[in-house]
Amino acid sequence: MIILESMQKGKSLLGKELSEFLGTDRWEYLLEDEFILFERVGDLMLCIYKEIPVLDISIAKKVAITRRKAVEMMNQQQVFLFVDLTKVIRSTTEARHFYDRPEETVSFGAMALYTESIISYVVGAFYFKMSNFNKVSQQVFLDKEKACEWVMKKKQEAEREMEKEAMTESV
Repeated sequence: MIILESMQKGKSLLGKELSEFLGTDRWEYLLEDEFILFERVGDLMLCIYKEIPVLDISIAKKVAITRRKAVEMMNQQQVFLFVDLTKVIRSTTEARHFYDRPEETVSFGAMALYTESIISYVVGAFYFKMSNFNKVSQQVFLDKEKACEWVMKKKQEAEREMEKEAMTESV
C-alpha cells in the first residue's frame, strides 16, 4: 500500500497533499506507534490512523499516550488537529468516550475528522452533536479540503480571540 510505504519513510502522502493545499513548506514527521502516525503540516497536527479493524479502548489508551507526546512536540498553546480516520473500520463507544474526556483534549483548539465512509460520517456527526463533553470544536468531513479549511478557520478565529484578549489585558 502506498500510504503505508510512505509512512514507513516518516512522511505520509496525505501530509504532502495538505502541505501543498495550505501552501506551506513546514511538513515534518513527529512520531508514530503501531496504530497512528503524527506529523506537523504548517501549524496543524496531522494524525493518520493505520489499518485498524476496531478502534477499541485498549488501542485508544495507547494512541492517547503517543498523542500527548506529539502535542508536546508541537510546542503550541493550542493544537489544531486534522485526523485521518479512513483506515479505521469502526470504533467502540468506550474508545469514543475515552477520547472525548476533557483531560484528553485540554490542549486542543479544534479537531477535523476526515473519513471516506458515509456511515462513519453519520455516526460521528451524531455523536458530536449528542456528547461533546469537552467543548472542543469537532466536526466530521467526507472532503479533506473542507476539513482542512474548517480547522484552519477555527485556528484563525482562536488567534483573533487571543489577540483581542491580549489587547484588553494591556489596557
